Amino acid sequence: MRRTISEILGRKPRPGTVHIVTVGLSLRNTLINDHSPMQPWRNAPGAPERGAKTRAHVDRLIPVENPDPDIQRTLADAHRKRLKHELNGDTAEAKELDADIAVLRPELFLSGASAELASLAHPGSPDTLQLPPHVRAGLHDVVVLIPSDTAVGTRAALWNALALTGGDRSRVDYLASPKDASEPAHGRVLIAPVPGLDLLHGGDLSRAMRHIGTLGSRLIDTLAGPGHRYVFHLTGGYRAPLPYLIGLAEGMRSLRSRNGAEHAEVASVSARMMHESRRERLIPVPLRDLPYALVKEVFREADEHPESFAARGAQNDDLEGYVYQRVNRRFELTPFGEGLRALFTEPAKP
Repeated sequence: MRRTISEILGRKPRPGTVHIVTVGLSLRNTLINDHSPMQPWRNAPGAPERGAKTRAHVDRLIPVENPDPDIQRTLADAHRKRLKHELNGDTAEAKELDADIAVLRPELFLSGASAELASLAHPGSPDTLQLPPHVRAGLHDVVVLIPSDTAVGTRAALWNALALTGGDRSRVDYLASPKDASEPAHGRVLIAPVPGLDLLHGGDLSRAMRHIGTLGSRLIDTLAGPGHRYVFHLTGGYRAPLPYLIGLAEGMRSLRSRNGAEHAEVASVSARMMHESRRERLIPVPLRDLPYALVKEVFREADEHPESFAARGAQNDDLEGYVYQRVNRRFELTPFGEGLRALFTEPAKP
């Protein structure tokens, strides 16, 4: 079993920060743009030569999206399988990735090279005028990169992850399903594609939200443990899921009161976005506190009295249209409600 940094040093892990980061294509766009001031190899000693050869290399490693949904799904499946082998010890795919790391030099990627790196590098102060040149994942923190379930999304997440670890692939994990989480992940970067989040090619938002909610539950229970701070970085990736991820952040805020203040599963939750053209400008996202007991009561009624719930909805209708809705004369959970139910479901104890 892999040991955490704290276990190796014989220390009790201190509460850190869990960063949940949506992933887009800004890193790819930077890497192929020789005129970008954020291109990582500009004026760097030993950096690869810029130009057509390097652009072709990036095109191979972070391929463009294919508009055909069937081809897109095939490519996504292939890259998921490849990623699993690339990050798994001494496979042929891992050796190929090592060779690619030696060429692209992700340890040189500037913090402004992608929206994801820039958001993680930002200290959080509105007075910040300049980002630090590079950003690394902290040894007490957990970074979760959430790309769309596409080939290009998964590959963009991989190279952002390698930038965060200084090119060390041994600190990057592929989490195919949050239900696979069995060990703490402090000091590591997790790539966690969300099935159904590929809205461009006909994704399933309810399935995606159940997956994200389960991920939140496993973070608290296993990957990070209770008592951590959570920061949602929402600048990268598709815009359509953002309201649902904000809702998930609000759901996690409500967990601060589930077991009382002295045993809070979540220390704090915040969300941020960055100005599109000025990445030193941080935009805090306001979050509400959801009434945990009221939300749980909706789920109890839906689970214990499904026919009554489908016919009349919850007895308290304050959350109608938010956690549940009327569809074709019957009530059902919204995609956001599906995610909250997965989040609020405590994993079974062994």
